Amino acid sequence: MKNLGLMSLILLLPLLLLTLANAPVQAAEANISITPQSCMAKSGWCETELQITWQMSEESSVCIKIEHHKKRYCFDKGQAHKLRVPVKIEGPIKIVLLHGTSEHVLATEVLNVFVSEYKKRKRQRHAWSIIL
Repeated sequence: MKNLGLMSLILLLPLLLLTLANAPVQAAEANISITPQSCMAKSGWCETELQITWQMSEESSVCIKIEHHKKRYCFDKGQAHKLRVPVKIEGPIKIVLLHGTSEHVLATEVLNVFVSEYKKRKRQRHAWSIIL
C-alpha cells in the first residue's frame, strides 16, 4: 500500500509542476519616466541631474538600477516615488525598475546622449598645386 501511494505521487508530481509552470503570473503594472530624456554633451561627457519617477498598480518593494552605476536604489512598500541622481555619462544608459525580491524587470527607460562636436574640415590640396 505504501508503495502505491509513493508511486502515484511520483507520477503526479511532474503533472503538478507542469501545471504550476504554465499558470499565468499576475505582475503589478509599472510605469517609469525620466527627466531629461536626452542630454547634449559638448566635450564627450554629459553631466546632468536625472529625475526618475515611477508608479506601480499595487504596493511593492522595488529597486532602481542605473547602467554603469554600482549603487542600486531600493524602496520598500510604495506605489509611487521620485528619485534624483546626478549622472556623468558618455553614451546612452538604461534605467531599470526591478522587483525588490525577485529581481524581475518591471520597466525600462533609456537616457540618450547626443554629442555636439564641430569638426573643422581640412582644406583639400591637390597634388599638382605647388604654389599653394
